[in-house]
Amino acid sequence: MNFVNRYFIDDVLSPLSGLADSDEDVKQYKHFQSDNENQVKALFHEKIKPAFDYKNDNIKIKTKNALAFYLVSDKVNFASIFHSNLLPFQSPKNPKLFFVWLWEVLFDFENYNLIDIKSFSENNDIDEPWRLL
Repeated sequence: MNFVNRYFIDDVLSPLSGLADSDEDVKQYKHFQSDNENQVKALFHEKIKPAFDYKNDNIKIKTKNALAFYLVSDKVNFASIFHSNLLPFQSPKNPKLFFVWLWEVLFDFENYNLIDIKSFSENNDIDEPWRLL
């Protein structure tokens, strides 16, 4: 049995996480439109992808499996993940689409629907991403 952990999604967002607590960062992203595919993907290419590419292969695989699993299964509230990471811009109208765009940037438009979700079980250990660093 394979395991997925939603906290790998939080981990991949870490370059932007918590920036909502910074007035300077909120001001910087004041005009950012989280529903604009081009803007979102450009931000992901600039801030998220370089940090993700630096991670070890085990973390990359676990992140890929988790994101694909949750995009297919709808077992997670993407709005909740967005808000819990305190990103420095307004939430998108369709938070799941925001994470689809994240998938497309990180995994070069691979089809996340190909995952066999029945072969995975959830592991909700919040510390797992940090232990693999």
